[in-house]
Amino acid sequence: MGPEWRFIPFRDSDRRHLPLLAILTALLVVVVLVFVVIYRPAVVSGDSMYPTLHDADRVLFTRDYTEPRRGDIVLAAALRNGMPVRIIKRVVAVSGDTVEVQGDCILVNGEPEPHRDLTRRACEYPRIGPLVVPEGRVFLAGDNRPASIDSRLIGTVDVGDIAGRAAAIFAPVHRVRLIDAGDPTP
Repeated sequence: MGPEWRFIPFRDSDRRHLPLLAILTALLVVVVLVFVVIYRPAVVSGDSMYPTLHDADRVLFTRDYTEPRRGDIVLAAALRNGMPVRIIKRVVAVSGDTVEVQGDCILVNGEPEPHRDLTRRACEYPRIGPLVVPEGRVFLAGDNRPASIDSRLIGTVDVGDIAGRAAAIFAPVHRVRLIDAGDPTP
């Protein structure tokens, strides 16, 4: 049996490791704070938010999100075919807004929703609305409307079902960046 190794902080030969131990401890605390306490990580599944978010992007979402604003990208719980699912979509209308859907185009209070630049053909049929978003609910839509299952199909989402607002992409490394609600660029 070999010699037993023990870390003894008051021994000179072991004291030189204390700065490294302090740095590693601080790093662990920061990682736990970011990924468990302050933010909620989620993985994008599919292309419904392209070009803003890509399939397999890892995104940090804030916690305690209670006041949705138009343009925010959110993580929400919704029902799809009677089953609960988590969706990542953009808030296009809030309580009291009037929404009219024309194909892949969404008019909010009579104006085109600003986060998508769609062709005239994409804005033809089917037509839904106009409808007023009820109190305490939001209308969510994906940036890539032809590939998105959103409020056009599942209806408005309760604000209480929103888990957080997107703050940053943290993986893959070449996609790392902060997310600005008003900036739909990739």
